[in-house]
Amino acid sequence: MQGRPFTCLERQMLELRLKAHVSVRQISRDLKRNHGVVCREIARNTSRDGIYSAIQAQEETDRRRNLLKHRKRKLDRDDALREHVVTELKNGRSPDVIAGRLKRENPIPLKGKTISHESIYAWIQDGEGRTLTLHRYLLSGRPRRQKKHGGKKHKTHIPDRVSIHERSIGINERKEI
Repeated sequence: MQGRPFTCLERQMLELRLKAHVSVRQISRDLKRNHGVVCREIARNTSRDGIYSAIQAQEETDRRRNLLKHRKRKLDRDDALREHVVTELKNGRSPDVIAGRLKRENPIPLKGKTISHESIYAWIQDGEGRTLTLHRYLLSGRPRRQKKHGGKKHKTHIPDRVSIHERSIGINERKEI
């Protein structure tokens, strides 16, 4: 889930109200937040001794955010797996086939390593595979994936449509169900 992250000031207000034994629902009203969001914040950042600290919560959030920002893709981290995927792509195999064969056959040099077809597509289109122009080896040859079902569904247009509330009702028909 993605929402508006807690600010330092909100965390400090949360800490003070928790120390004053204010209810979580009242705290959420004060912070103008959903009470479930406040509960998750408390559960995620409460220490083992049961104390919520705004400073520690902010440090932990920054640490988690930093880890996510610097996390590399599986194919960027694993040279043997990357070489195998690139070789298979150049041999004309699709990412679906490559991922399926890795799960079923698993060559000895890879020692039980697997990867999903989605990860391969993402690496080709957004990662290092984009700079290597590996999209040429995909069946479509496109640098970006196309949406299968584009846009909103269009409603059918009925000319001179009459709302059900405006239709005349016969004598023998019920008006209410």
